[in-house]
Amino acid sequence: MSSSTLLFSAPCPSCGAPVPFRSAASVMAVCEYCQTTVLRDADTVKDQGKMSAVLEDFSPLQIGSSGVYEGVGFGVIGRIQLKYSDGMWNEWYVQLEDGQNGWMSDASGQYSITRALGQITAAPPFEQLRINQAYGLAGDDYRVTDVRMAECTGGQGELPFVVGQGWQAHVADLRYGQQFLTLDYSDGFPPQGFLGRAVSLDDLKMQLLREGDQISRGAGQIRGQMQSLSCPNCGSPVPYVVGVAEHLVCPACRAEVAIEGETATVLATHKELLKLKTALQLGDQAKIDGADYVVIGLAQMEEVEADDNDESSLWTEYLLYSLKQGFLWLVDEGDHDWQRVTVLNELPDQRGTQVMWKGKRWQQEWRYQGRVMYAVGAFNWRIKIGDVQQITDYRCGTRTLTAEQNANEINWSLSEPVMGNTVRQWFGKPPMLDQAPISLGSGDAQTATRIFKWSAVILWVLNLPLVLSGSGSFGLLLISTVILFVLSIVARKGAD
Repeated sequence: MSSSTLLFSAPCPSCGAPVPFRSAASVMAVCEYCQTTVLRDADTVKDQGKMSAVLEDFSPLQIGSSGVYEGVGFGVIGRIQLKYSDGMWNEWYVQLEDGQNGWMSDASGQYSITRALGQITAAPPFEQLRINQAYGLAGDDYRVTDVRMAECTGGQGELPFVVGQGWQAHVADLRYGQQFLTLDYSDGFPPQGFLGRAVSLDDLKMQLLREGDQISRGAGQIRGQMQSLSCPNCGSPVPYVVGVAEHLVCPACRAEVAIEGETATVLATHKELLKLKTALQLGDQAKIDGADYVVIGLAQMEEVEADDNDESSLWTEYLLYSLKQGFLWLVDEGDHDWQRVTVLNELPDQRGTQVMWKGKRWQQEWRYQGRVMYAVGAFNWRIKIGDVQQITDYRCGTRTLTAEQNANEINWSLSEPVMGNTVRQWFGKPPMLDQAPISLGSGDAQTATRIFKWSAVILWVLNLPLVLSGSGSFGLLLISTVILFVLSIVARKGAD
């Protein structure tokens, strides 16, 4: 934003430092020097007490960052930090060059921008909202994806309303594809509506993001670097990534640990758990698609059968973090079967037992519950032993869309099969000699190409000597090769 947007500035009533108000819609600001909450009143300012400083996390955003949303430039001028029982997120207050203001939500590397709609009188009461509940607005069928009661733990910069430490927020997020709707019940019923869409930092052409040295000063170390914390329960080192995850599970005593600033607190202990042997370990580093990743957390999950029989399957989930790319999941399903999982920032279109996404139809395959049996390391939310999620898998070829739902949220992710030796190559580990190739599915174009190449090679190796000796037909060999080629094209088109 240009300096011409600066409308008002006054000395802080507490320390005398300049407190800028860049937006006419801002009614308060937090002094960056002494954290005094400054209330603007007819071009005068009043001291409203102290506001806790925000915790510097992995977010690359900061006051002064700028970008372009739907062709309109904007600048970040304020922030509140909201905490709930299992995690936290940032809400950035933005000023757009068309004179309007909005909010940019920043939760675990997923972003959305919304603008105020005013009161939504047709919205249901907050207590009646249910996850995945349908709600129509302006002809679009939204789904409730998140319902939270959260507490403001810190503020920074300018804000459009008076907020202090301990301020309670009652909010619900709804999605329709990439469209994003927030219903804010904090001031009662009916709620205030905010409408926008899910975005990425690349889409927004963001500038003036935090650099490594700024993060180093704010978070203690450059984000993405593995550090070690002494467990407050047993004293053992707990590896984690500074500024990335505030919830840890000690590998030695299994204590759940929460980090707030420079304080580590034991939330729960699980000494009865035994150490799990896994293919990957905390701190293992990988190079995936040119980006450096590190394993920061792992969890063993158990399938809970609907009919309560004794059969169940186990799998291990690894949470990876990259300084450039953010979070990524790898899932080890056993027998060298792996899945690469990315969390979606948009909602697939549910149609009974099918969903539509990216122009493809995905058919429901499995519906089950997954329970956390074991967890160690660092996570960007509080993972608890015994947590249960309702899981629904939808297949299209070899890829899977997965919906994971509990009482407070539903998340969608995309899983793609990966060969075990590919995973080992990413982490610089020696290959497994008995690695079997991924079976061909209608959606696996790369596998179709590999099978064609190997089939063609085998066909020619076996038949070319017969052709050269005169006992075979060169024409039939060419026809067979063409048939293989056509079949591979059909399979690739099915994948596309």
